[in-house]
Amino acid sequence: MGIAHSYKAMSLLLGGPRYHGELRRILDSVDDQELRGLLLDVLGRCESANPDVPRTQYTSCFVANIGGVPCPPYESWYREGRIHGRVVYDLLTWYRKHGVAPTTVPEDHAAAVLEFAAVLYGTGSADDGDRFVREHVLTWMGRLADDIINKCSDECIKSLGRALSGFISHEAERLKYSP
Repeated sequence: MGIAHSYKAMSLLLGGPRYHGELRRILDSVDDQELRGLLLDVLGRCESANPDVPRTQYTSCFVANIGGVPCPPYESWYREGRIHGRVVYDLLTWYRKHGVAPTTVPEDHAAAVLEFAAVLYGTGSADDGDRFVREHVLTWMGRLADDIINKCSDECIKSLGRALSGFISHEAERLKYSP
């Protein structure tokens, strides 16, 4: 279950500041000490700020920004250059096969993709989990992490990018993945 908890934690992190309380509650179940440290860094930076600042910065980086959203957290954006691309249909096939469907975010939102990986690993489907992660996490989330670090100005959000980058690097190494 350790890897499932790591994916759940990353899903909550990418879901935004409204999930930080839930993330804090499950943090002890994250076995990877390096990841736990990165997650604690994000929470520390975000919780020390005025509560409106992380929400505003999260929105500015991922949801809406006058100059355009610098880091749309969607797999289809990073893999196809558009929102709600063909990759969504592949994801829906995966979700249906395992009897789940995202309800609070689009199917290819980073939080939904990470949550589904948590479900696969949590239900003992490690082979499916590894295949899904190779196809739908490692193929694009490293670029999302780089964009967060380089395009978002707030330290809370940058630390989220560093946590995601560290997690993706660890998973690529674990799965012996190279693009």
